[in-house]
Amino acid sequence: MSKSWKTVVALTVLAIVFSIALTFTAVEIPRLLDAHVGHAVASPALATGQDADTVHKTRLYMDHFHLREIGYAALAVTILLIVIGLAGNRTGMASAGAILLFLPVFGQFAATMFFLGGLAFLRLLWLPFLDISFDIMRLGDIAMWPYRALLQLGDSLGLRLYAIMPPLFVGIGFFFFVSGTLAWFVARSRGRKVADFWIYRISRHPQYLGWIIWSFGILLLPGDNQKRYFDLSNTLPWVLSTLVIVGVALFEELKMRKVGGREYLEFQRRTPFLFPLPRLVTRLLKWPHRLIFHKHEFGRKREILAFLLVYAVLLLGLSAWSSGMLSREKALTPPTVREMRSSVDQIRHTGNRLVIRRELKRLAAGGDQAVPHLLTLLRHENPIVRWYTADTLGEMGAPTAVAPLVAALKDPHRWVRNAAAGALGRMRSGRAVPALINALHAPLPSLNRNAARALGAIGDPRAREPLEQALSASPPALAAAAAEALGQMGHPASIAPLLQCLEQRRDCPFNQVAEALRRLGSPRALDAFSAGLQTAAWWQRGTALQGLAALGTPAALRQVTSALNDPEPKVRRTAVWVLRKFPRALAPRIRQALEALQSDPDLEVRLYAQDTLEYFGR
Repeated sequence: MSKSWKTVVALTVLAIVFSIALTFTAVEIPRLLDAHVGHAVASPALATGQDADTVHKTRLYMDHFHLREIGYAALAVTILLIVIGLAGNRTGMASAGAILLFLPVFGQFAATMFFLGGLAFLRLLWLPFLDISFDIMRLGDIAMWPYRALLQLGDSLGLRLYAIMPPLFVGIGFFFFVSGTLAWFVARSRGRKVADFWIYRISRHPQYLGWIIWSFGILLLPGDNQKRYFDLSNTLPWVLSTLVIVGVALFEELKMRKVGGREYLEFQRRTPFLFPLPRLVTRLLKWPHRLIFHKHEFGRKREILAFLLVYAVLLLGLSAWSSGMLSREKALTPPTVREMRSSVDQIRHTGNRLVIRRELKRLAAGGDQAVPHLLTLLRHENPIVRWYTADTLGEMGAPTAVAPLVAALKDPHRWVRNAAAGALGRMRSGRAVPALINALHAPLPSLNRNAARALGAIGDPRAREPLEQALSASPPALAAAAAEALGQMGHPASIAPLLQCLEQRRDCPFNQVAEALRRLGSPRALDAFSAGLQTAAWWQRGTALQGLAALGTPAALRQVTSALNDPEPKVRRTAVWVLRKFPRALAPRIRQALEALQSDPDLEVRLYAQDTLEYFGR
């Protein structure tokens, strides 16, 4: 084996080893950093976008730390780096700006429901975008088209590519970057101005190509938190940073033509820019440049900037169009028989939940004509298909689906059983009542609870007695669901069994009983909520505080203000926040209670106390 081949083999092995190690690092390091940052920096314990209260709490936190100003300044510095770097031919600065623009994507690894919690604090850079709309971040969704097509191709071949594709992209990106860097060092050690061997035979810019592929893989990696109330796309920053990287590479080519001379021109002629493409595709990509400047190659920086601007407008516009941002959402038109059959076929042969939901939504637009197709899917071997189909039938409310849904209450998978019970409740069908009453006594806890809630939604008088019996002779979770159902049904005769549960059960679900009593107009709701304040779980005490605030009486206020001394900060936060729900006639008492919280050790308690004082007026 010749010396040159030995070098190639050694460099290849080294690049592969480094790529595997760096791929593992890229996947694991963000999670470790998020855990560290989450412990080191306190952030609000709230779910961004859940409701108006969480939006207001988020604003208080951001205003306190001037996060909006910091975010705007950070984005301004990033844009300045890119502009100065490109205008001054300082490609390192422009590349740094592109990396900074992409960096907040790592916020998807944050295991928090607060959109700036943990590692997600990096999203400060995007605040100017987010202030416009979270949806604006979808303006790069066109980048996902090839990936989605690849996933669909895999589905058609029976391959599940969702888990392997993101780390594969990350690994390939690292390989190009590492191998390109190694080849560049070898070229410099040999005194060569142009590296035109090994990985440089298929790409003139393997490091930049590696960054683009690697960053796309990072974009696809799933985060730890699946319980967010907000949906934040990361595609716009990826598209913008990729355009900047492409611009940096084109600027470097202008410089290399002067430094490398004829040698670089020959290298440029025989080697693809980033990766091999058919000649026709290359010509199509350069068409905007030929149309504007009537030239085949870039000769000046302004030509490159115009080229990048055209593609930025084109990509963002296509993304806006494809995602429906440029037009109002239109109601689905009823599908034809052929289209319904196509939807059923897709559902049968895919494991992609998004595809299943999408096609079920299309089927639902067919109304009664689609019900036979849906009933067929309710017997599908895939429990997820049966689960989603039961939900769809419940939303449609088709009377012919009642009997099949009743049968689905005995499905072997709990997801399907629970979905069937919920669907019957939404349909409010009296024919389902006997089966749901029987389900109350089945040895399946989750089905018991869902059957109770369904009976409450239907409101049939036949269900009242079984639900009242469940208050005293059932596990606490089922008793809680029964109390919710009785409160929803609204029959005054249920007050007595609810009070019996309150007074005789040590494990009484106080908050659910209290809410039912409140709905039924019983003054004893105060006693039940007060009992809920004595439970061990902090979230149950918080729920009791919400109920007391709904009562809005002076007696309820006394209970809430007593919770301002609770040792658990989360309870104190809730107590402070619900004070604003009391009538303004009680403002003097509320202000007096809040004054003592100005020195509370918990930041959120202090923020909410100050805001509530301003709400009631000092």
